[in-house]
This record gives sequence, structure tokens and C-alpha cells, in this order.
Amino acid sequence: MNNGISFYRKILNPVTGKEIWYYEVEIKPFTQQVYPNLRAAKLVGYDGMSPGPTFIIPRGTESIVRFINNAEMENSVHLHGSYSRAPFDGWAEDVTYPGEYKDYYYPNQQSARMLWYHDHAMGITAENAYMGQAGGYIVTDSAEDALNLPSGYGVYDIPLILSSKQYNSDGTLFSTEGEEDSLWGDVIHVNGQPWPYLNVEPRKYRIPFNVIASDAGLLAHPAQVANIGWGIGTDDDYANTDKVMRFNVAAGPLTNPDTSTVLNDLRVVPFPSQTDNIIDHHFRFHRTNSEWRINGVGFADVQNRVLANVPRGTVELWELENRSDGWTHPIHVHLVDFKVVSRSGNRGVMPYEAEALKDVVWLGRGETVVVEAHYAPWDGVYMFHCHNLIHEDHDMMAAFNVTALPNFGYNETSYIDPMEPRWRAKPYTRAEFTGRSGPFSDESIIERVQFMASLDPYSHVNDVDRALEEYWASQHSPRELNSDTLAGSIPRYRRFQV
Repeated sequence: MNNGISFYRKILNPVTGKEIWYYEVEIKPFTQQVYPNLRAAKLVGYDGMSPGPTFIIPRGTESIVRFINNAEMENSVHLHGSYSRAPFDGWAEDVTYPGEYKDYYYPNQQSARMLWYHDHAMGITAENAYMGQAGGYIVTDSAEDALNLPSGYGVYDIPLILSSKQYNSDGTLFSTEGEEDSLWGDVIHVNGQPWPYLNVEPRKYRIPFNVIASDAGLLAHPAQVANIGWGIGTDDDYANTDKVMRFNVAAGPLTNPDTSTVLNDLRVVPFPSQTDNIIDHHFRFHRTNSEWRINGVGFADVQNRVLANVPRGTVELWELENRSDGWTHPIHVHLVDFKVVSRSGNRGVMPYEAEALKDVVWLGRGETVVVEAHYAPWDGVYMFHCHNLIHEDHDMMAAFNVTALPNFGYNETSYIDPMEPRWRAKPYTRAEFTGRSGPFSDESIIERVQFMASLDPYSHVNDVDRALEEYWASQHSPRELNSDTLAGSIPRYRRFQV
């Protein structure tokens, strides 16, 4: 579905015979008038808007998105919550410079959920995202459609993308440059608009009050909560930042009868089945000499930043400890969805966490949280980090390696290195882009898309899952993989259905 995206077409996948949805999104500057009678704020966004255009793609339909950098700074795009192959995951050093483009190949084979895409460039993620580089990406499926929840994108199903910003006295946007702790935004934005209102009917809407979905899609059951914490870096608030938006409820009759329902049982969430409490890795999020670190290591420490080697297809328990002297950290693990097993302190596991799989967990002051994830389906090197982007930019980020398995039939080498040269950004000229010539001609686009598809990165995911299950159910055991075969600690295996 095309929701304001500048260029969109469908191209045949020569391997599967299905359509690949190809998009182009231009990263470019634009202005937004926030305060009347003051200067307009200068922003940089996807297709010149913030949030960027929303993708709505049915489950099982692969997509390739060409991000074209017509901005002043480099960027790297991460589709947050997707199990993308490593070269298309937005590795921080895999940047696209001004005057370049990169093709990102996405699977869209997970259960229905709202993903989001945002910048992930080394050292400038906070500035790029703050200036507007973020947008929604919705995967739909028939199982969720059959539940008869309030539906219709932008009608009765209304995603809300929240952000806080700070403006200078002349109306321009305050910069994150020089910030090392956090940026306290005193103006709350919803879908890019400061303190907006929405005219609604007196009926059910799909808006996050009773929580029915999380990072990895639907919860098992609706979770009724008095509040939801979005942990960024601090709990200190400016005046009026507790106000987000206003709903104007119409007094008249409904436009159409409200036949939607919210069932008590939404789906069976594919939690891993815990068999023991062995901690496979302990990660301490802390500050050392004014630098944000994980186990004393930052992402710039290339020789030491891979903190975990995880055998492909296994399940691990990771213990996350906050030792940051009063700061909170939302911790994001790429590639996987995880179960929040436990949390020390008074809060415990929140209701909306207990009913869902997550890809970000809020690590409060002095807390220790245990999460459990299935490291599949792909091998390759991925990142995990604090999602307070200023902390991330100042090196509270590391990597883990989902390692290839001995004698396993799906150890592809084309997608394990996030810096694989063949998938890196390529230069273009403005004349080629506007004139639809060179790499932007129909012939070149079709050739490129079909070449990427011919290497078959995603279509066999179900076969990979079955093969991993058979591999670990046979003579192999993760604990049999000694240090001569595989570096790093070795977890136990617990299989669960994805």
C-alpha cells in the first residue's frame, strides 16, 4: 500500500513467483511552522515529512526500499522490530552519504505488528531521528484481521507516534549537538504535530489505552494499565509534558454502526518455554569516565565490541543490569523478540510486558531485568544498545554474533556481514534521479531487485526453522560446541514456534 510514498511499483520475484513491493524514499530537508509569527523549524525527513510515510504491507510480501540521501548528513536506516538480514538491518557504520542511495531488503514475514523505521548512523542517530528521520511500517495479516478489532488505517485504527522536542526562542529547533546525557523536550508531538487534537465518534478506536499490542504484535490478552512508561533517559518532566493530545468526541450519531470487538483472548503468544534459570550473558549498562558503556565496552572499540557469540537457533537468557547512577535505559536488541522474564525492584514485570514479546525493555534506575530470546532464524552480526539515542551515540552500544553451525545446510555467507561490500550504498547523480535514468531507470530497478531476490534471503525461512529444530533435536547440543568450534559462552537450547 502506498501512503504518500513518492515512488512505488511491484516487481516479480524470480525465485518465488510472488511480487516484491519496491519503494523509493528520499531523505531531504523541509521546514515546519510550529510557532506562529516565529521562524519555521528546519527538519530533515523521509520524503520531506515527519513522521515519514507509512508503509502498510501484508505478511509474506517482501519489500525493497531504496533510501536516497539528499540531505547534508550521512544516514543508515534500521527497520526496528524486523528480523532483517544483517546487511539490511541498519548497522551503524553502514552509512549512506549525501549523493548515495542504498537498497534495503525486508522480509515482512513476522506476525502482524507496527514496526518503525529510523536512522541508525554512527554517532549522529539522535540528531538525525530528532530532526525527523522516523516513520511507521505496518505488517498486516489475516489472523489479526479476523479478530474484528477497530480497523481502517487513520479511521478507527490510529497509530500514534510520540516525540518530544525543544525549540529556540526564534521558533527554530534546538539541536542535540553537544548533548551527552539526554535532551529534555518540552513540546510533545503526536504524529509530528505539537499537542494536536482529533475529532472522534463515540465508539471504539484502536489507540493504545487498553494495551492490545506491543513490539511483536498482539498480546495474549488485553492488558488494562493505569499508565505506560516510555523510558527515554529521565523521569523529570517539564510543565505540561503530561499532556499529549486532545480528543473531541462528537455528540451526534455514529457514521456507521460500531461492530468491532476486543476479545479476551487475542492470540497464543509464542513465548519460549523456560526449562532452567541459567544466565547465559550478563550485561552491565553504566557510565565510565563520562562515557556510556556496556560491560566497559563501547561500539567504537572494534576489537572488543562483540560481547556475545550465540549459536544460531538457540535460546538464551540475558541479564541486563543498570548501573548508571540515576539514569534509565530503554534497551533494544536487534533481530529478535524477547520475553521479559523478571525485573528486580518494586515494579516487577508490567502487565503489558507479561502478555507480550518485546524488542525494547525499560531498564529503570538500579534495576536488573532478565530477558529470554530465540536467536533465529538468521546468523550474522547484530547490535544491541540503549535506545536513548544520545546514550547510543555516546557509545552505549555493542554487538552480538549469531554464529554459523557446523554441518548445517543453511550457512549462507551472503548476509552475515553487515558491511558486505555488494550491499553497500552506491553513488547517484541528481540528473539520474529526476530523469529516471541510470540506476533509476525501469530496466536497472528490475535488474537490481531480481538480482537481490535471486539470492533468496527470506523465502525459505520456514525451512530454516524446521532445519534448526531438527539440527538441535538430533545428535547436536549447544553445550557440545566447545571453544574450538565456536567462540563465546554456550547456551542451552529451547525451541519454540515463531
